[in-house]
Amino acid sequence: ELKWERASDVMAGEFTAIEISRSNPNIIYAGTDSNDMTMYQSKDGGNTWKLVHVTGHNAGLAISPADPNIVLYTNLEAAVQRTMDGGETWKGVVGNDPETQNYNKPFTAIAFSTDMPDIVYTSALRSDTRGGIWPAEPSDIFKSIDSGKTWKQVGICETCSSIQTIVVKEGDSNFIWVSADGGLQFSKDGGNSWSGNVIPYLDEKAKDPQNIREHKPPKVIGVDLQPGNSKTILAASSEYGMFRSTDGGLTWKQSNSGLTTSKLHRVKFAISNPNVAYVTTHNGVFKSDDSGKSWTEHNQGLKLKFVSSIAIHPTDENIVYVGTLNEIYTIHPEHKNRG
Repeated sequence: ELKWERASDVMAGEFTAIEISRSNPNIIYAGTDSNDMTMYQSKDGGNTWKLVHVTGHNAGLAISPADPNIVLYTNLEAAVQRTMDGGETWKGVVGNDPETQNYNKPFTAIAFSTDMPDIVYTSALRSDTRGGIWPAEPSDIFKSIDSGKTWKQVGICETCSSIQTIVVKEGDSNFIWVSADGGLQFSKDGGNSWSGNVIPYLDEKAKDPQNIREHKPPKVIGVDLQPGNSKTILAASSEYGMFRSTDGGLTWKQSNSGLTTSKLHRVKFAISNPNVAYVTTHNGVFKSDDSGKSWTEHNQGLKLKFVSSIAIHPTDENIVYVGTLNEIYTIHPEHKNRG
């Protein structure tokens, strides 16, 4: 088994987001939950890194599937930032453009459509609380049709509260899934109307008297759709483990075989092998070779087991990067034992 190695000497706050370019996998970005070191970039597959931008606490990150020079990231204090020259210069696009210049709310998740890369979605909390408040608050949904240059608010998810992840369905850029403090929800009309939480188990747990007293939401942090088969969906909840659907989200079952914790963070399918998925948790990283039915622990070499963000190489499911509370680690043949 390959062990995790530190990808570099980069140390910052929590690494909240990592993304690998689909069109040039040597290009990687990593965002941090820190005011003075927001966004890092590597142009050599994670061997070396440099700080390329500073704004505020990063939340979401997205690289254009068609052009590695176009990158967008969200943060909790300022406008959504965009570069079109590979990180050399950045411009705020949502939150200080003419249409939303007075809109000063925490922006959270962001995602491109993989097969229609001009289309991007992002979300922002209506309040300034940054989430964690329950019952749910509304979250505003914004859409761009020009790779993030300009934006329009297209809808409101009334019961989402803080949106953690956005995934755009392959073949239908109007169909988006979000994992949020308000559970797992979807929109079929480009963010205009919303389903409400689709995992009944989470709603039942949220009604538990103790959870009501503690204001615990039915929170789902990660969601992903199996490449080439959008009917298989994995949803990583913050308290109750993994949920799996094989019918496009109509029904759900817990899928925790092999997991040693129920506190999950991000989940990702591998593009190169859709049967492979990884999930980050309070207790390290777990891998599935059967599209999320069962899981195996892969923690050798990790100094910190609290793992937040994850990115999988687009052409090799065995090359993975994860972010912890202060470091980036990789399983990568070229990095093995580099130290």
